[in-house]
Amino acid sequence: MLGLIGAGAFAASYTAPILLWFHAYSPNRDERPTTRQIPVNSVAENPYDAVPYQSTSYPVTRPANLYTVGTLFGVSAPDFRTASVLELGCASGGNLIPLAFQYPDGHYTGIDYSERQIEMAAKTVSELDLKNIEFIARPFAEMPSLDKFDYIICHGVYSWVDDDARKQILEICRNQLVENGLAVVSYNTLPGWNMVRSLREMMLYHAKLFEDPIEKVSQAMELLRFVRDNNPEGSTYRNVIDSEINLLSEQSISYVAHDHLESENSQFYFHEFTAALGHHGLQYVGDSNISQMYVDNLPEEAAEKLQTVTDILRQEQYMDFVRNRRFRSSIVCSESIAVNRNLNMTAIHDFYLSSAIEPDEADLKAETSDTRFRDRDGNVVFTTHTKEAAVLFSELYESRRPIKSSDLVDMAARNLDDADHDVLRGVIEGLGLRLVLKGWITLHAEAGSHVSHVSEMPEASRLVRHQAALHGWATNALHERIGHDLFTRVLIGYLDGSNSLDNLCQIMSEQVDKGVLAVQVDGKDIADAEQRRLIIRNLTENALGSIAQKALLVA
Repeated sequence: MLGLIGAGAFAASYTAPILLWFHAYSPNRDERPTTRQIPVNSVAENPYDAVPYQSTSYPVTRPANLYTVGTLFGVSAPDFRTASVLELGCASGGNLIPLAFQYPDGHYTGIDYSERQIEMAAKTVSELDLKNIEFIARPFAEMPSLDKFDYIICHGVYSWVDDDARKQILEICRNQLVENGLAVVSYNTLPGWNMVRSLREMMLYHAKLFEDPIEKVSQAMELLRFVRDNNPEGSTYRNVIDSEINLLSEQSISYVAHDHLESENSQFYFHEFTAALGHHGLQYVGDSNISQMYVDNLPEEAAEKLQTVTDILRQEQYMDFVRNRRFRSSIVCSESIAVNRNLNMTAIHDFYLSSAIEPDEADLKAETSDTRFRDRDGNVVFTTHTKEAAVLFSELYESRRPIKSSDLVDMAARNLDDADHDVLRGVIEGLGLRLVLKGWITLHAEAGSHVSHVSEMPEASRLVRHQAALHGWATNALHERIGHDLFTRVLIGYLDGSNSLDNLCQIMSEQVDKGVLAVQVDGKDIADAEQRRLIIRNLTENALGSIAQKALLVA
């Protein structure tokens, strides 16, 4: 067994049992919060300077995804590869810097009112020698005069600022977007947050007894456990608390500090948000995850009822009621742009495709046309009833990179003894978008810059090597954050395109000899040198295969 560092070590640092402290009440004690509410127009005494937000990539916010959703709904969006992009509330650049690295012909600007986080972002930019990105430490109200942007990202900000700042965000989206530009704004939603609001208020009440931000988080979490443990097993109240504890225990300390313990946390019904857009000359285009918009993903009775609602905004509001939704990421544009949500089934040919559903191996061996496809949890979610459909969607799953439907048709035709291409295209048109809306096929604006195989001299990008060494995770070509075990983290550092498999195996053996890595069987070191060499080679080959599969190799 290989000795590893757990990827969730940081998040888990406050999940261990902690003594719950209650300060004795004194009539002389100042009951005001120890962290004062900071106006958004002030950079001084910034809570994000005290506890910087753990900044990372958010795939649904990337311009390529906004372009995909916008294009699907008839918006002629700007080219994301050469786009000018603004991020409001960019933190230390974990979302924006990977975009600037991947698209050197674009230009990127990040604004945040935390000077410490902006300094961290500037340091990373210098280390990566990026020339197409800049960061500005300034409140939104003091944003300098800038050229207009093709895309604006505002993730994890709208609910956590005051009303004036929210209006400024929407004004920036209206005034700073080019005519056909797109913005994405995320926010906490109702009714889902109604269940969480009382828990947050309890956490705030207890946390204000403590000065240190980390202790505030630890004690707030311990209070939730205390309340949970003093309610009956199986009770509704205990289940709600347990669910929130489980969710927060998977997050970083900074997430809890700024999501649940920040002085500002406002939630909105979807109809309230779209009304605010209208007041600022903006309109809703779609959800950044389009499967969330599909009414047929609801229980059958609910879907049947809501299909009679022809107003898409009202329909989505009712869907939020049914789902008890608590968070949204909405794509918006100018109200002058025509948005067409009447989908044409042939539109699927305009995109690259990838699949999250796997064909049942037994059905493939039986060569039956009724092939079952399973999701990542092993559940059967889709069954084909023709050989053409079975082969098409099996080929799509086997593809390591997003591919165009024309290439998919060519691949399937070869496996079907040169079947009619028009018939295969018809199958994709008949089923493709339905599977997209179900969330089982993903649309992409491009194939990605990664390679899907391990070459003779494998190479991870400079960004991936930098992030793996610094954080233990890296942003892949699909803008996803990928965590690493210690073996993979060390290996990535040597994937600069100059080392063959044999060289890499030798390097990893040296890391074991130095004590950087431990290779053990049943908790004991392997004394036999040849056995140790073979195990390290196997580990290296498996790690390289996983790195390639996760879109982390560029050559």
